[in-house]
Amino acid sequence: MVIALLKSAEELGARVVNHTEVTALVKKNGRVVGVHARDRIDGNEREYRAPLVVNATGPFADRIRRMDDPDCEPLILPSRGIHLVLPKRFLPGHDGVLIPKTRDGRVLFALPYLGYALVGTTDEEGALEEFPVPKDEEIDFLIDHFNRYFTPPIHRSDILSAFVGIRPLIRQPGRRSTAELVREYLTEVSPGGMLTITGGKWTSYRAMAERAVDEACELLGRRPIPCRTRDFPVVGSRRPRDEIFTLLRGGGLDEESAEHLYAHYGDQSPQILALTETENAKGRIHPDHPVIEAELLYTIRHEYVRKPLDFLVHRCSLGLLDPAAARDALPIVVETMGRVLGWDAQTTTEMEKEAYAKLPLP
Repeated sequence: MVIALLKSAEELGARVVNHTEVTALVKKNGRVVGVHARDRIDGNEREYRAPLVVNATGPFADRIRRMDDPDCEPLILPSRGIHLVLPKRFLPGHDGVLIPKTRDGRVLFALPYLGYALVGTTDEEGALEEFPVPKDEEIDFLIDHFNRYFTPPIHRSDILSAFVGIRPLIRQPGRRSTAELVREYLTEVSPGGMLTITGGKWTSYRAMAERAVDEACELLGRRPIPCRTRDFPVVGSRRPRDEIFTLLRGGGLDEESAEHLYAHYGDQSPQILALTETENAKGRIHPDHPVIEAELLYTIRHEYVRKPLDFLVHRCSLGLLDPAAARDALPIVVETMGRVLGWDAQTTTEMEKEAYAKLPLP
């Protein structure tokens, strides 16, 4: 979804960069007029200027706010949510299950997800980490609660993957735990004129974007134009599934690979199909999974992939669903990326080591 939004923004004129970290704000006469940024791969530093800087960095929003106002009160209370990936046999069929309130007031769900069963989630205050790792007690919590409601019971050995997300919850007086915090969002203008929007969740992202743009127009002294987001289809959603699926199957892809491509890339999938012919890249990167070489080539060229984990975790999902298989596939991913991106031997080795270290736990 993030990639679909970025590609939609780029389509409308935005410039998109990946692996780029804001290190400081650019100020002029006390006003924020841009950012200093560092490319975290090549180390190059750049300056980006704009009439208005919008801080939409999720759980990291306070870190950016402090660059303008070091004494500002924090808005965010980070909340950890972990998920377990299990074999499909633990949730056969096509229906998900929601337990709206466990013994300690949390929500538990089990959902069919890309051919697996996805179980979640925890809701605990935690440190703000860039690469959080599930804790044993969090995994035990989900196993214990899943086994109260489902059969057959799961054991540690059944878990294919466990991963963590960080929610940007808004601090609310009187709330004792992150589970009690309402998933609201808010905007704030810093002393230097930077607009922050944070909080919320995926189901409210369009409303958040509309509010941020309206407030940006107001800060810039411009009259807001009618917002198009309510009826705007993002990249990947503009052609019906049956039409795309027929194209993929007609192009020689097996049913599993066609389903995988449509689930991940929607109506962009025919571009990947074309690469199977022009680049002779129809082969799978792992024999047990429907991820094909053309998919990797497409994401390097069109979806800002610059590291193996970009592809394995954030594009094709193999690193989240089956980390053991992702590790097996890593050599072919690294070799292909090195060839396309022109890596030297040292860079290739470093990229492979980093990917091995940071893939989710099996």
